[in-house]
Amino acid sequence: MKKIIINILLVFALLGCSEKKEPILLSDTIVSFGDSLTFGYGAQENEAYPYKLKEIIGYNVINAGVNGDTAQNGVRRIIEVVQEHNPKLVLLSLGGNDMLRQSSQNLENNLKEIVRFLKSKNIEVVLIAEPQPSIMGKTFGLSDAKVYKKVAKDENIFLIEDVFSKYLSKEELKSDLIHLNAAGYEKVAQDVAKKLKDSGYIVF
Repeated sequence: MKKIIINILLVFALLGCSEKKEPILLSDTIVSFGDSLTFGYGAQENEAYPYKLKEIIGYNVINAGVNGDTAQNGVRRIIEVVQEHNPKLVLLSLGGNDMLRQSSQNLENNLKEIVRFLKSKNIEVVLIAEPQPSIMGKTFGLSDAKVYKKVAKDENIFLIEDVFSKYLSKEELKSDLIHLNAAGYEKVAQDVAKKLKDSGYIVF
């Protein structure tokens, strides 16, 4: 009986090892791919969240954010970004402009297309949720759009929630109605760094 129990414990130990995520190497590249919230609109270039993330974790983090970008355009742009930077991990955050322009009918499919392209290249993907536009957000605070949780579940990828929404709900951390200031982006970087570390993607 004792031998059987030991064998069972060994099996569980091996299963646990197989499921453990291998962190990316310090020499690998991380790309932050997104819109103005990634670009850092409302702050100086070196105050954008990808730049601050780089300072915190010590990895090579590329800011591939573009002001006004949409998920639809991201489907085309991601190909060029991957070819240029050959990332090991992509932090994907798009959709805010699709929602603001009331053209979000294909947002879910476009996000999934980007994710599937990255997976086909053996690139890890982490999705960062963006807020659902709301005229009541100033009074009651913003919340993440539901599409991000659905995409993350359907595509089996890690989702970072309630980061942009949380800080865009605080007036002192905003540069305008929909963008953060330097202090806000700093807090986003701190949260993203912690979540990436806790989930096993990076070590620092």
